[in-house]
Amino acid sequence: MGWFSSSTNDPIQEYTCISCNSKIKGNCTDKRKNGIMKESNLYLCPTCYQSKGFDHYDIENLTKSQLLELYKKKGLISPYDFRPTKRVHRVSIGYKGLVYLELDEFQRKINIPDLDAGIINDSIRDQIFDYSEIVDFKIIENGNVKLEGNSLIKAAIGGAVFGGAGAIVGALHGSKKTIEKCTELSIKIVLKNMSCPNLYIKFIGSNSGIPFGCNKESLNYDNALKALEECASILTLIIRENRDPSFRASTLKAHPIKKIDSKRDQIGKAMQELVALKRAGLITEEEFKEKKSQIIPSTTKTQPKPQPKLQKETLELLSKLESLKKSGILTEAEFNTKKENLLKKR
Repeated sequence: MGWFSSSTNDPIQEYTCISCNSKIKGNCTDKRKNGIMKESNLYLCPTCYQSKGFDHYDIENLTKSQLLELYKKKGLISPYDFRPTKRVHRVSIGYKGLVYLELDEFQRKINIPDLDAGIINDSIRDQIFDYSEIVDFKIIENGNVKLEGNSLIKAAIGGAVFGGAGAIVGALHGSKKTIEKCTELSIKIVLKNMSCPNLYIKFIGSNSGIPFGCNKESLNYDNALKALEECASILTLIIRENRDPSFRASTLKAHPIKKIDSKRDQIGKAMQELVALKRAGLITEEEFKEKKSQIIPSTTKTQPKPQPKLQKETLELLSKLESLKKSGILTEAEFNTKKENLLKKR
């Protein structure tokens, strides 16, 4: 039977994506649209080839060597060398198959593709880094730094109650003079890499898919903000892992990257709802600030006073008093009195 045959006699086979390991079952009729390559009988799933800017007709007649040559020519990492386990997809129309970032949690690598949005054609170039190369990040809106990644990381390590989503929403909507139009929204990532010390993930503005900006009450802005929150959460967890090797956040294990502490998640949602009320004119600026302070309480905690360390000599004397009490030489009352006097002197 030919590749376009619709005969029910075509055998059903199981195929595994050479990149992400996802599986499908199909026959000759649906091979091409599902990413099964005619010449090599290899399978590259739609999510994987669309994330590189391809359509099924770009790969359907390729051999394995031709596919690898195409990836190399386009500046893309080989599908055999990077296995994506987590992706954050772009939200703008016409770019939804592409990604802001993707992770290979097996190798502990991150890909932050560089998008060059041309007038006629777009180009994508993969940029692969080890987790350990990510040092810090900043959230930038309209040229102003709104939030430092370090503040989110310190809060996460310190167990602060507000989450990334709530902090980001508060930072972008908490100013007294709200800017109605967003012309630029991005994350600047600081890298431990001399050839590439920093790069940007662009959500609004040039090379983002939303080049001319948008109203902050628009669906475009809301979708871009949600994608930014997810990227910021992932970067926060990666940097926390770098600083604390005992901490592991993986979608493959017990701590999925998408999962946020339930209390933090509730605060993030509450902040989003509060911003919506303000946008609709249902609450004043003063009411917004008051409610915001209730939702995101102060993270300042009263540190317990350090307990003085007992000297070795004091510990030895306490041990002797304990022995005298056990032998019956000292009563309980006498033991307590002498212990109290000893500790006061020390």
